[in-house]
Amino acid sequence: MVGRIDLVRRLDTQETTIIDLKSKARSQAEDVTETQLHIYALGYQQLTGSRADYVETYLLEERQAWPRSVDDDFLDDVKTQVRHAAKSLRESHLPAQPSPKTCGQCDYQRLCGSAKPGKVRV
Repeated sequence: MVGRIDLVRRLDTQETTIIDLKSKARSQAEDVTETQLHIYALGYQQLTGSRADYVETYLLEERQAWPRSVDDDFLDDVKTQVRHAAKSLRESHLPAQPSPKTCGQCDYQRLCGSAKPGKVRV
């Protein structure tokens, strides 16, 4: 996942919304977008000392916004995921997770020994 906050908007009510602009051409799975937005919310909180009130996905082609309130439980889960990912990177423990979807999009599919014939279409 690579990204940055596209927009931070403070409304007249002094509520803060972190907005991620999306287009269909560059779409990603909804759960990935949700995690990404909450990582942005964590970063915003660490940078400013204030918590965002909402995260929002804005679909450019449809001109539709999908706001969600920032959920403490989800933020805690994301913190745990980030800590686990950082530890795995530091320890170079990056086990392959082959699946038809991930292997089909992977740049290393012809070099990887994890994509077993018959299990994953490459």
